[in-house]
Amino acid sequence: MDKDHQSPHGSVPHQNEEKVLTTYLAEDLLNFQYMADQGQRFRKTAICIVTDKGVKEYFVQEDQVIFKVPLGVLVECLSIFGGALTILKMRYQGYGHPLTLLLEEDGVITDCNIRTLEPENPVEFTFNADSDINKVIIKSEPLKEIFNDLDPTSCVLQYLTYNSQRRATQGIPRYISNTTDDI
Repeated sequence: MDKDHQSPHGSVPHQNEEKVLTTYLAEDLLNFQYMADQGQRFRKTAICIVTDKGVKEYFVQEDQVIFKVPLGVLVECLSIFGGALTILKMRYQGYGHPLTLLLEEDGVITDCNIRTLEPENPVEFTFNADSDINKVIIKSEPLKEIFNDLDPTSCVLQYLTYNSQRRATQGIPRYISNTTDDI
């Protein structure tokens, strides 16, 4: 296997052979990005962001930590207790170490160690709440239904939100608008 597809934990299958989750840790941000190659030009991307306000205890000793983990293994570990609500403690000790997940449910503790991979190209990602123009908090199921209703052949998704002052003065109902266009 060539040098580009190796990690400190041994050989790693080529990116097309294994789905991975890239994890970015910073002092005030935990960002998960999933990318899967779709041929040579298209990528599926999903991003989940958890701020330091969404967890009980959170700290990062370095300015930024970036690593990848196999997505299937991560999902399997998180699902080890089935649909039960578990307590999760994640720990990453740095380059060359696995991502450790400690899951507890009704006094039973499971320890999962997931090998980490080196990310190819870190994505420049800044998250500054002071510069937010809009913020939307929505349950995932209604959002999934909205996206299922959109035309999947469209190339562009237009996302519109309105601030409360404009909505009140122009008689705009309180909603989020999603439309698609072909190019």
